[in-house]
Amino acid sequence: MSDQQAPEQNDAQFQLTILEYLERLPEELCNRLYLKPTSCLAVFRLLTTVSKQIIMSILYIETPISKSDIQLLAKPRKIKFLLENLDSLKKLFILLEKDDKIYINKTFQKQFINSLTGGGNRGSFNDIMDPSSQESIQINDLDQYAGEKWESVLHFMVGTATKKTQPNKSVLQLLKKSGLMSNTDNQPQITSKGFQFLLQDICTQIWMVLLQYLYMREEEEVDIITILGLFFQVGSLEFGNNYSVENLTDLELSVLKDLQELGFIYKKRGGMSVIIPTRLVTILTGASISAVKATMSFLNKRSTGILGSSDQPLIHSSENFEDKNTDSGFIIIETNYRLYAYTDSILQISILDLFTHLVYRFPNLVVGSITRDSIRMALQKGITADQIVAYLNTHAHPQIKDKIPPVPISISDQIRLWEKEKNRINPFPSFMYHEFNRQQDFDIVHRYAEQLGVVLWVNEKIRTMVITQEGHESVKNFVKRRMASKTGQPAIQHAQ
Repeated sequence: MSDQQAPEQNDAQFQLTILEYLERLPEELCNRLYLKPTSCLAVFRLLTTVSKQIIMSILYIETPISKSDIQLLAKPRKIKFLLENLDSLKKLFILLEKDDKIYINKTFQKQFINSLTGGGNRGSFNDIMDPSSQESIQINDLDQYAGEKWESVLHFMVGTATKKTQPNKSVLQLLKKSGLMSNTDNQPQITSKGFQFLLQDICTQIWMVLLQYLYMREEEEVDIITILGLFFQVGSLEFGNNYSVENLTDLELSVLKDLQELGFIYKKRGGMSVIIPTRLVTILTGASISAVKATMSFLNKRSTGILGSSDQPLIHSSENFEDKNTDSGFIIIETNYRLYAYTDSILQISILDLFTHLVYRFPNLVVGSITRDSIRMALQKGITADQIVAYLNTHAHPQIKDKIPPVPISISDQIRLWEKEKNRINPFPSFMYHEFNRQQDFDIVHRYAEQLGVVLWVNEKIRTMVITQEGHESVKNFVKRRMASKTGQPAIQHAQ
C-alpha cells in the first residue's frame, strides 16, 4: 500500500471592515471604548447614513423608545433596511433593547455629546499651540513622507523594494503574521492573500493591515481597547499640527511607533517627544478619502524609485482635486487581448505583471497581453477573475472610461472562463491505497472506509481507492490490525 498527499489550499480571508471587528467585541469592552469622546465620534463616522440618523434622532431622549416609533423614521418599503441598521447598532452596544424597548447606551450617549459640544477628556495628546520652537516641516514634505512610508510596504511585497526603502522589522513581522508574506528558503515571498491585498484601494489596504495588527497584538494579550482608542484618538488629530506625546503610556508609545512606520504620523526630532499627523489619519475615522487620494497622487509621478522628479505640485486644492482627477486610470485593453498601460510607476507595473504577459516597456508606456498562461499564474497565486476584471475596470484610461463596461465583455468573459477551467479540479489533502494482493482484502478495507464515510474515489478493478486526510489514520490502523492477525503473507504491500 502507498499513500500520496495532495497540497493544501489556504482559503483564509481577511475581515475587511473595522465595524465587523467592533461588532465581535463583548459589551464590557465596548463600554470601555466608549469612555472616550474621540472613540464615540470615530465609531459614529464609520456608521452608515441610516445608522447615523437613528442615533441623532434619539440622542437627547432619556426614556426608552418602542421599535414601532423608530420605524417611523423610514418609509414602509425601507423598514427592512432600517431594522438591519438597528441590529448593527445593537451588536455595537450603541443601542440596547429591553422589554421590546430601545434605548441608547448611556456611556456612548454622554461621551458622544461631549465630542459634539467640546466637553469631556480630550485624550492623551497635548496640542502645541506655538510650534515656532519646534522643527518645521512643509506640507508637501509631510505628504511625501506619508506616501513613501506606505508604498515602501507595497514595494516590499512585490519585490521591488531596495535596502533603503525596506520597511523595518516590526512591519515585516506584521506582514508575516497577517499571512501577506511568508518565508520560503529564508526569502520573503508574497502569499495568495498578499496578491489579493495589492488589488484593493488604499483605504481598504490600510484598515486590513490595522485589523491584522489588532489580531497580532491580541495574541500578545495586550489591552486591545487601549490600542483601538489610540487609533481613534490619532484619527481625531489635526493634520500638520504639533502634538506632545509625553502623557502616553508605554503601550501607547509602542503602538505610535508602529503607526509611524506605516506613515500615519511624523516623529519630530529633538529632546521633546512631538509628532505631526499626516493625511492618512483621516482613514482612521472614516472621513472623506479625497484628501488621502491627493496625498498619494504623487506616487504615479515617479520613475525608478519610490519618488520621481516632477514639476507638478504634490497636493492640489480640494476644489481642484476632483476636476483634475489625479487618480484617473491608465489602462487600455483591446478585444485582441492587447493591453496598454500609460504609467511609469514601478508598483503599478509590478501589479500588472501578476496577470499580464508584458512585452514592451517605454518611458511612460507598458505594452503586454492577457493570455491564458498569465491568468492561470495569477489564479494559482490566489487572485480571482473578478478581482482582475475589477482592477482593469477601476484603472481604465479616461478615453475608455465612458464605455460600459470599460473592459470589453469578450475579455472579461474569457478571464472568467479560464478561472472556471482551472477550478474544475480542486486539490485537497488525500491518501491513495493500492497494490492489494487479494480482492477480498481490498473489499474488506473498502467496506470499512465506506462505513466511515471517508472514500473519495474507488476503482475496484485495479484495487485502488482514495480516502480523505481525516480518515487516513483510522483506515491505516485498521489495515495494520488485519496484517498483524494474519500469519502468512501480508495482504497489502507498500509501493516502493
